[in-house]
Amino acid sequence: MTRESGKKRDLHHKTYFKRYAEPPLCNANDVPEPDMIITIPVYNEKFLLNTFKSLESCIPSESVILVLVLINASENDSREVIDTNENTWRSAISFIGYKSNNLHYRLFKINNLPSKHAGVGLARKILMDQAIRIYDFYKKTGPVICLDADCTVAPNYLITLEKKFLRDKWQAGIIKYEHRMKDEEGVDLTHAIVDYEMHLRYYVLAQMWAGFPYAHQTVGSCMVVKSDLYAKYGGMNKRKAGEDFYFLHKIIPEVDFKRINETTVYPSPRASLRVPFGTGRAVNEWLKNGASSTYNFNAFIDLKLSIDYFGQIIDNAYPFDLNRLPASMARFLSDCHIDEAWKRILISSRDSGMRRKNFYNWFNAFRLLKYVHFARDNYFPDENVEDETRKLIRQITGKEKVAGGLQLLVFLRDLEKNI
Repeated sequence: MTRESGKKRDLHHKTYFKRYAEPPLCNANDVPEPDMIITIPVYNEKFLLNTFKSLESCIPSESVILVLVLINASENDSREVIDTNENTWRSAISFIGYKSNNLHYRLFKINNLPSKHAGVGLARKILMDQAIRIYDFYKKTGPVICLDADCTVAPNYLITLEKKFLRDKWQAGIIKYEHRMKDEEGVDLTHAIVDYEMHLRYYVLAQMWAGFPYAHQTVGSCMVVKSDLYAKYGGMNKRKAGEDFYFLHKIIPEVDFKRINETTVYPSPRASLRVPFGTGRAVNEWLKNGASSTYNFNAFIDLKLSIDYFGQIIDNAYPFDLNRLPASMARFLSDCHIDEAWKRILISSRDSGMRRKNFYNWFNAFRLLKYVHFARDNYFPDENVEDETRKLIRQITGKEKVAGGLQLLVFLRDLEKNI
């Protein structure tokens, strides 16, 4: 690292600690100097050791890897949650009585987080902020790797991240994921999790097909970001759900964000009601109601037509003409006061490159999601997830017939990996 880049790192870290950071969990000099840091928030989790064993089973890397674990609960959580946390704490302490040469565990426990903010966002933030403090103490930058306590990983997980972020100097990325089909107790949830993961992949692939520039998966247990960039862009939020989406879409437009397809994280498919949306909630809903729906493909056809038009006005600085857009997008953008926004973009942009950046800072992933919901509520009702997925596949590949269920999901996984 050059002296100049070291100064920028120190400035980003100093500003972050002053304005945004949570209090430290420990003194940074109490841990070995790490090359990579993995963070694992743990809430009401009985199977944390499965994650530890998966990490221990990885092909050893040459790096020093620190694993920060926060077992946490709200001040208002039940006795049952606290007892589960205590049991997990004791089993984790026992497990790390032995450790490999390059995996170093540090366990923390907070069972009284303020109820206003307690949740996965705050727990993740506390851990990631601690990771930044440790890198800062050792006057270095390094990857902050997010993992969850219900996940396992592929054997090449550690060496792949070592290569990408230490040797190849990647800045940030999302690791490929594949939900397991059975939960930790052996219950087969194939049908439920296939539909949910298909929906996630359909949504991102449809954005890619339409030409949206920031189309990426946003799975919290698969995020990796260099410590200086984490600090520069304001760190993790405290949201109780969706923290990964909001965090990543602050960073994706600003850095060279990568898809890490050479290794895999395997999240659990188990049902849960602990957050208002996400895997657990979706599986629970499927078990109650059966087959899942997803966004109507017509919304993405209109999105694609709109993005083609956006490209024309961005390149040529034309006035914005809502009459050139499909009805769903024209009405949505009118409600968003696009005329005023476009005037500001033209004034503040010196060339087409800046116009493009400024436009998609406005029509960003959050606004895109609002458009899709607007189109659903006013134009194109949700449809069966397999039906809409097949329509998308037909547009991307020309393939007319693809088997359903798990075979369709596997096809979608391969398509996303190679697109």
